Amino acid sequence: MAVLVSPLFLREREMGQVDLVGLVKNNDGLCVNVYEVKSSSNVALWQRRRLLHSSHFLGLLFKASVKLKVLSEESCII
Repeated sequence: MAVLVSPLFLREREMGQVDLVGLVKNNDGLCVNVYEVKSSSNVALWQRRRLLHSSHFLGLLFKASVKLKVLSEESCII
């Protein structure tokens, strides 16, 4: 299930905005999948920290485990 997350809500709390968020049910319960879409797989340290804070917050909010994934042109297979 797709989850709409307000960038303003995250930014006001000094967290990074996220590109895509999905909530899935697995054998262990709920899992929040957070995806960051980049043109390259390089993510700056400051951006990584903000994304990790956002991911952690969403995990607490949904009482779920979290997977943070960076999607880039380099990682796409056609």
